[in-house]
Amino acid sequence: MLTLAVRTAGVTRGLGIAVLCVGLFLLPGGGATAAQPCAAPPKPPAETACQRSLREKNAEVQTLLSKYTELHPDVRALRRMIVQIGACESIPVAPVATASEDCEPPGQAYSHERPADAPPPAARKAADPVAKITINTARTQQSLEGFGSTHYLNILANNRMSDDQWRRAVKGLVTEIGAVTGVAPPPVEYTSPRPPVPGSRFSRPIDFTGVETLFKLFNRFSPSGIGDLYPTANINTIWHHRWLTDLKSTNYPRYLEEIAGKAVATIADWIGRSGREPEYLQLWNEPLSGNGELVGGTVGDLIAIIKHTGKRLREAGYARVRLVVPNEETVQRTLEHMRVIAQDEEARGYIGAIGYHAYPYGSDYSYIPRLLATRAHGRLPDGAVRERLELRSLSRRFGISVWMTEVSNGYSPGGPRAAKESYVPDSIDWVIGRAIHIHDEFRYAGASAFYGMLAVWTDVADREHFAPFGGSRNLRTEGDSLILVDTAVDQVIITAMGRAIGHYGRWLRRGARYLEAESSNPFVLVSTFLDRERLVAVLVNTASTKSRVTITLEGSSFSGALTGEQSRADARWQAIPATEASGSSLTLEVPGWSVTTVAVPVR
Repeated sequence: MLTLAVRTAGVTRGLGIAVLCVGLFLLPGGGATAAQPCAAPPKPPAETACQRSLREKNAEVQTLLSKYTELHPDVRALRRMIVQIGACESIPVAPVATASEDCEPPGQAYSHERPADAPPPAARKAADPVAKITINTARTQQSLEGFGSTHYLNILANNRMSDDQWRRAVKGLVTEIGAVTGVAPPPVEYTSPRPPVPGSRFSRPIDFTGVETLFKLFNRFSPSGIGDLYPTANINTIWHHRWLTDLKSTNYPRYLEEIAGKAVATIADWIGRSGREPEYLQLWNEPLSGNGELVGGTVGDLIAIIKHTGKRLREAGYARVRLVVPNEETVQRTLEHMRVIAQDEEARGYIGAIGYHAYPYGSDYSYIPRLLATRAHGRLPDGAVRERLELRSLSRRFGISVWMTEVSNGYSPGGPRAAKESYVPDSIDWVIGRAIHIHDEFRYAGASAFYGMLAVWTDVADREHFAPFGGSRNLRTEGDSLILVDTAVDQVIITAMGRAIGHYGRWLRRGARYLEAESSNPFVLVSTFLDRERLVAVLVNTASTKSRVTITLEGSSFSGALTGEQSRADARWQAIPATEASGSSLTLEVPGWSVTTVAVPVR
């Protein structure tokens, strides 16, 4: 008996569709999006009883695929995931492509489960073995803010890590990955040391216990001697501050004052413990989308809160603090809200960055198999890129930087509860997927910062966090956080997200300028930066074959030793031999299915 499993990839956050058919036959072209014409598949042999049963199921399957197409236009990626199991192996399933240059390349299942030393994936479409990259170092773009994540201080306050495990985790985060920024919610999240407003219902103390230790470790391990974390006021009326929703309907001025007072108290406690006034403050997370943390809120409410909070911060003497908003679930919702917020000149004056998330779960940049189904085949996810270009345009119009502040569940299209036990958190596919993601956020969204999910996550935190949802998952499902600590076996793991960020963060400092560079080969993606008098280039080769890359400068020349590192199926961050580079061009070879970082002085 033949069983074909069709598993959908990448629908909406929190929504999954699965089709499991016992006996399934996809007729040529059925349910697929339009593609270039290919040679007709061979005529099938005489139909067996098994095959007849499969054929009779086809109409039902086509209907399901047709419905699915509305959510996921790239059904070709779906068809690549068809798996044949059982005795009917000779049944003719319509081929996704042939070797013809006019057809889509053979399919590839991108795995988070292959061991780190597994061989590269099966061959994709034959790529041009040459990539020519031209860079004009005078045409700088956005300034780099940095790479980071969310730092849950309660993990530091109540994590059961040993001092040595914590030291190793922060060293890995700061020295090895180069992630020296991020947002930190307090362990006690909801209130202030004294009521921020007389009679306030915020009655328990805000307490950033742990931030001073975190800063000391950051300062110890950071190559630049600084860590640049910032707090969140954590305004959340869906889980914590539900009384604010009632207050909003009865006394709106008081509602605004309560929120602003909590923001001021947050900054005060942060300064008292860390000794430094933060440059940024996050007010909320996904206020009107995703988590919906500002219940019943509107964009008008966001504007009013931004203005009142900004005014109160300035009155309290905090002239440096600017807000990171709105941090909505998707680029589209962020765009919708920022188009309105940015029109208000007063509100705009308090904003330091436009934060956004790369969801929903299962979407083009959240779900890695869906991302690789396009980018690893030399194509763009058009809708997602279009939204990012619009965000970049908005950013440049109003002079506000753009930060991608959260993404997770790279291999769980249904969200964290759909995670599997078999994940390998540093698989090469995961590394390459997130390296591509970083490339695209900088290039198309004009991002200045890129965050993973959590800075450090432990087996203890995993058990306690997921206890209300039926128990712990495998710690290793958290490959989009940066550092995982398995306290039971004394293991500190740098994840795939950490490895991908490290190809950028280990080599770049805050203030580096992004340079737009063109690659002649769609399978070789390049991100380039000018960091003082040094060019840093991150090359992602998505072909299975090696490429010979030539980098040519316009307006400057190379003037020193080229250094760098490489990640591939059998290695992570492996140093490449230093070579002298001079003149206006250099050539290097990059292996297939790899990420390579090079740095060389320029003048």
